[in-house]
Amino acid sequence: MINLTKAILHILDGNSGAAVYSAAQMDLSQDAVYGYVCRHLEKAAGDSALHGGAFIGVENEFSIKLRQYAGELLAFEPFSVWIAQQAWEVLSNSNKLDASDLLIAEYYEGETQNLAILKLTGRQGYLHTIQPDGDGQPVCGIESRYDLLPGAGQKVEEAAFLQPQTGAIWFVEKPRTVNGEDCPLFSKGLLRCTADASAAETVKIIREIAQTVAETYGEDKTAAVARAKAGIAQKLDADDQLAPFDLGEEVFGGSEEMQQEFRRQVSAAGLPEQVSVPKKLAVRTARSQKIRTDTGIEITFPLDYAENTDYLEFVHEPDGTIAIEIKRVGSIENRG
Repeated sequence: MINLTKAILHILDGNSGAAVYSAAQMDLSQDAVYGYVCRHLEKAAGDSALHGGAFIGVENEFSIKLRQYAGELLAFEPFSVWIAQQAWEVLSNSNKLDASDLLIAEYYEGETQNLAILKLTGRQGYLHTIQPDGDGQPVCGIESRYDLLPGAGQKVEEAAFLQPQTGAIWFVEKPRTVNGEDCPLFSKGLLRCTADASAAETVKIIREIAQTVAETYGEDKTAAVARAKAGIAQKLDADDQLAPFDLGEEVFGGSEEMQQEFRRQVSAAGLPEQVSVPKKLAVRTARSQKIRTDTGIEITFPLDYAENTDYLEFVHEPDGTIAIEIKRVGSIENRG
């Protein structure tokens, strides 16, 4: 549960070429405003595509202003206007012009202060209109609008979260070029920071490495991926922090050589030492495994069955093919 304390909205309309910077915060005593902002913050902060990062350079202007803000030397409103101006400099010169609003908010999780920057991309929609006719009677019509705010449940595709006291950064962004050069909004435009692999990317890479190592040593790759997913789930039961390098023993406990190869490939992939994994991704990772055969058959099964031959068994035939035996089935339901 978050405690929203401040929020301000600036208009960055690339379609009209105009930016409007708000002089005051939004009124959070209005339930509609408070609820809308909180829902977007909670949804965006739990996005498994968020990258961790760190400011580049001791003279990083955003880092300096963030420290000033943390020390109460820079007020929320002027800091937010400066952020919006820097974002407008990137967006107005990029290859992707759109109608956007920049929502900047301060909120607390427990005692931790957080600053959020959400780019709310305008969407096209339709509104009813009422105009009087020549006799003053109402005439109803339809008007197309391109600058409607995203719905409260809609995903925000570009957002950044910062902790002013520690300088910690998380962000998600889309590809963007400025003057022909790669310049995503946050990592190269606004924050100028590094970009670690996201939680979703990290989990995907771990599965791929487990499969590669198993194939290299002639082991069952399906079982290896299942052990990797189970190991991830087990680690996240106790903590939302995942250390990819430590999973080698979980996946290849019977072979020190395979563990070393797993750790070598994790290091070569440049994965972070630790990554924060959202609860939804942890649950989804632990739930099931899906495989697809070269004959086009797809099977999804509970992760617990991956190495339980009482229910599911992968039999390696002498001719090099694989037979899949599904056992103890009491009934079959057609789901298609």
